[in-house]
Amino acid sequence: MAIHPIGAAGTDPWFAFGTQAGFVVAIGRERDVAERVTFAFRPEIGFAYDARPGDGGARLTTGIGVGIHSVPVAAFWVPQLVVGPGAGAVATGIRNAVRVEFVFGIVGLDVAHQWLHGAATDLQSVEVLLAVDPGIAVTWLHWLMTRWD
Repeated sequence: MAIHPIGAAGTDPWFAFGTQAGFVVAIGRERDVAERVTFAFRPEIGFAYDARPGDGGARLTTGIGVGIHSVPVAAFWVPQLVVGPGAGAVATGIRNAVRVEFVFGIVGLDVAHQWLHGAATDLQSVEVLLAVDPGIAVTWLHWLMTRWD
């Protein structure tokens, strides 16, 4: 979730929320993927809600990221196609994000620029997002618990 600060004079603060589903495909032998930094792809599809006054709405996002992956830390460039309401009509655009993941992929940080083209005008925003992956957290917790038996 991102909370955007007050913009121009007279505008209200607004927030954005998104959820994404995807996976990481690391290239290399199994031993190399577990022990070394490898090249990786990250396909994903998502839903984003933007509460920007007048131009907000629900949007579909999809893209394929590329980057480097290791077990404790990973970094990706994730370009995404964005489609949804904005600027008075159905808007299309692109979102470019740099994502860094820590703690085995459980916690991530995105810094992104989003550009949407609508009927009335273009919309641009810069976003800083904190990501938490509960699926990976549960998987690692299960793995740790089974090791103690």
